[in-house]
Amino acid sequence: SAHQWQVRDKDSAKFFKTYIDDQVEQGNEVLYYIKSLTISDKQRNALHVLCRELAEKLNDAGVFIRHPSNEEIEVPFTMESVKLHYFKYTASVLYGTDSTEKLSTKQLTELVEIVLSRIAEVHNVVVFFPTRDFIES
Repeated sequence: SAHQWQVRDKDSAKFFKTYIDDQVEQGNEVLYYIKSLTISDKQRNALHVLCRELAEKLNDAGVFIRHPSNEEIEVPFTMESVKLHYFKYTASVLYGTDSTEKLSTKQLTELVEIVLSRIAEVHNVVVFFPTRDFIES
């Protein structure tokens, strides 16, 4: 049978260690698979959908990226540039990583809320994180 443990503090680590010790004492051979709690494939897909929609809405609102060598050149947003300029940059400031792949589910949720609320406030562009129903359809 399958068992799953989420170790998030010293107490849950202690319970998990006790479980492992009990399995050894009982002579049970068990394979343990360790996985960090990072974002899921569905969350990754939802973030990409969000970035594409946000790029489109920012462009429609007349919000562009200024070219670094010529401020008069307005570069339209793409899914990649939204992810880089808004999400990866903010993740590096908040969590010390510019990889959204390394974020926990909680961190991704916080990041999306922060970025979307600030974009709504500054640019009056409102976009919502895609729901499960949207992603699976």
